[in-house]
Amino acid sequence: LPEGAEKWNAVSFNKEFGHLYESVTEEEKVHYRQVVSEHRETLCPTHRKVLKAAHDDIRATLSHVNNVVQRLEQRTGQMTSFFSHKGDNESYARPQYYVTTQMEPFFDTILKTCPAQLAARMEAFPVSGVEGVAMTSRQQNEIRKKDIVTRLRISLATASGIAKPCINYVNFFWKTMVRYKVELVGWPLDTMKEPSRFNRDEMDMVFKGLHAKPPTISFRPLSDSELDAKIEERRAQENAGTIEVHRLQKRRKTKGRVQDDDNNNSNATHTELTQSGDSVTP
Repeated sequence: LPEGAEKWNAVSFNKEFGHLYESVTEEEKVHYRQVVSEHRETLCPTHRKVLKAAHDDIRATLSHVNNVVQRLEQRTGQMTSFFSHKGDNESYARPQYYVTTQMEPFFDTILKTCPAQLAARMEAFPVSGVEGVAMTSRQQNEIRKKDIVTRLRISLATASGIAKPCINYVNFFWKTMVRYKVELVGWPLDTMKEPSRFNRDEMDMVFKGLHAKPPTISFRPLSDSELDAKIEERRAQENAGTIEVHRLQKRRKTKGRVQDDDNNNSNATHTELTQSGDSVTP
């Protein structure tokens, strides 16, 4: 049936299309019966039967265990939880779990996850291996760094009104604060640095500050008078030598232009010959 089409049972199908069957000749009936017999599955492969039987056995057994555990909890108040998942990629069984009411806070406060996510991750282990379940510390740090950069950009965009602002971590004051007329509030580190240069403690402080409710680290817009005061204070600190002055690299005049080595060499040779007094034939 096409997607979204109505499904028919045998009785409804006969009522709706029975008159069409009566008008078909015997030769056409024999032909259609032969076509159907050639295309339909008359027998299922053996391994599918075995897996289907195993799936039914798992479902019935776990349902019985679930009922037993519920009655045990009602009688004795026993805290119980169990998880069941398939052991290979060929199984049809879905991950199942049961957690008593008193056991649920353990997963939220201690394991920092819900039973459903834990059951899904337990199922991913025999299918995808440890790479599909656990991440290395480097992968976790990379994810946290990306999250920090994203949240800082969102906060800057909200404060400045610019859709896609760019944060300059090296020359943060002039290229970010002055450019967008904003101030970064609650920054826990002594200096501004790129998230890729954070150590573990610095990353934890910034990550927690950005994920706090409400966030303790955020950009806020500055008025013209506030910005002028910030600039005067910054220049005074730079003149006093308490803050390192960021020197901008001068742009090369030839930047972005393709240099012709052959022409340069020929011009240099022509100059040398001219200065030496030798004749040059064009």
